[in-house]
Amino acid sequence: MATQIQHRRDREAFEARKKKNSTARITLLSSMENDIMREFKSYDVAKEMWEALKKKFGGTSVTKLRQLTIKFDTYKKRPNHNMSDI
Repeated sequence: MATQIQHRRDREAFEARKKKNSTARITLLSSMENDIMREFKSYDVAKEMWEALKKKFGGTSVTKLRQLTIKFDTYKKRPNHNMSDI
């Protein structure tokens, strides 16, 4: 009985990790351009994909993140463009 309970807990933990990995993997892939996506979609584990991306494109520093945040925050919608047209 205790073995069955432990097996069920292990299975539930495995399924939760599998779901989180799938969500992270889809999130990463959906944020890529098609040519980059084709290169990285073969990674089944999101952490391995992230490491490969880091290796190819360089690590992320606090300074780089801050620069990107500032750049993003300065974007403005053009008056003649509708958000639904994007």
